[in-house]
Amino acid sequence: MFYIFDKSVNSLILNLDLISNENVIDIKPYFETFMFDIILRSAFGTEIDSVSYTDNPMIKNLDKILGIDFSLKQIIGIMSPKLAKFFDIEMVDKEAIKFLSDLSSNIIKERKGRENEKEDIIQYLINAEIDSPNDSLKKG
Repeated sequence: MFYIFDKSVNSLILNLDLISNENVIDIKPYFETFMFDIILRSAFGTEIDSVSYTDNPMIKNLDKILGIDFSLKQIIGIMSPKLAKFFDIEMVDKEAIKFLSDLSSNIIKERKGRENEKEDIIQYLINAEIDSPNDSLKKG
């Protein structure tokens, strides 16, 4: 699975090389997209150059979940969960969670019952379920 990190690091280096002549560089977006690339490649087996394709739905939804952009709602949710519950303040974007959940379900349905060469977390879990001698694991 380390080749996944190599590809993502190479992509990061390539993107940083493209902007290396600029005097001032905001590095944060490059490392955020690097993180997204690592997550998408290792969990879902999906290769996206997040810097180039920021409009991709997977990138947008990951950013909604993992983006560190504290609003007043989130601060209230962290400081006073009971108050957040009373005002129905959500800490995470439910639509983004549903999108990634549906994506995972679709990938699992597509891959079950056929040979797959991908090395990602979803495939490891599918293989573990198939190889498991304990039938109780297959019920969930």
